Amino acid sequence: MTSIIALLVNTSITLHDDISVAHPSETGNTVAITITSAVVLAVVLIYLIQIKKVDDINMVIKDAEEFFAQIYDPTVLEIDWSVFLKNFTISILLNGSLMSYMTVSRLEFLSPRAERDFSLIFFYSIPNIILCVMMSVFFCGLSILEKYFCILNTSLRNIANDETFNPFVIVKHKPYQRMKRFCLLSDKIDTISGLHFKLCKLTRDFCDAFAMQFVVCNSFTVLLWIFKLFLDYLIIRSSIVKKRFFVVPFYIWISSLNIATSIVDLSAVAGVCSKIKTAYKETENLIHKMCNVPNADNRFIKSIEILSIQLTQTKIKLSPCGLYDIDHTLVFSIVSAAFSYLIILVQFDLGDLKAK
Repeated sequence: MTSIIALLVNTSITLHDDISVAHPSETGNTVAITITSAVVLAVVLIYLIQIKKVDDINMVIKDAEEFFAQIYDPTVLEIDWSVFLKNFTISILLNGSLMSYMTVSRLEFLSPRAERDFSLIFFYSIPNIILCVMMSVFFCGLSILEKYFCILNTSLRNIANDETFNPFVIVKHKPYQRMKRFCLLSDKIDTISGLHFKLCKLTRDFCDAFAMQFVVCNSFTVLLWIFKLFLDYLIIRSSIVKKRFFVVPFYIWISSLNIATSIVDLSAVAGVCSKIKTAYKETENLIHKMCNVPNADNRFIKSIEILSIQLTQTKIKLSPCGLYDIDHTLVFSIVSAAFSYLIILVQFDLGDLKAK
């Protein structure tokens, strides 16, 4: 790992020196490349955090394996893992390819040496791809947990729609048959109650185990997004000044692609977190619906009350390190802040040009 970090740092220094020589009067390009090279620091921090959190991560994996073995029920909802893994692999490859494509496009314009030596572009792209993979891992873990919340809700929905609760059907059963059916439903509710408690605990443990990694990854992703957009602006401005108008549409496309991919990645994580919260609220609604079921016996009512109290006391809050909640409002906040800082950088650059 030390050798890889040294290689990445050396690549960043080489690119910095080469761009400084190729564009001596355009310090903005050099500054932008230097700051985007700070992604190496993000990789180092994530690696150190992973080492510190390895026991917690292993415990989460162990608990997840035990939980997934307990919850398997082919009569409810079976997850097509082959399709899920295929989509996850495609998303990583697509994000990595787009990241590399945008990196190549920028560096080939700025660095004559990078245009001749593809290894510089390759090693410069590695940290960006690692950040992309880390964000995808966090998204994948939350997506799996969200699917199991849906499985539990499907089980509760099947119980709520059971014919036992139909007053026109239940009167046809004898008292001992009615009691037997309610006992079976109570056993299912008790099982779901235990599984739901374990799933909530697993979700909190997963978020705690990957909280610092997500904060570092998200912070550097936003920082890189701002300065990559600033770098695209500098390239477009330089092309207009040098009357190379034919490259302007291409770098406008690169900049638009950068904005789109960043917003999609953030929205994907925020979306799956919102789905988990929605699934949790749906569980509460299903339980409250069954609280008012007519003709229910005491044991069934007791099981429902226990699960209702459990839901009240085990709220899910997806907030890494308690810094912010992961939802769609986070996406709007990040996008607005990124464009605000980008406008400030552009104003500084225009002021510098006016002074010259």
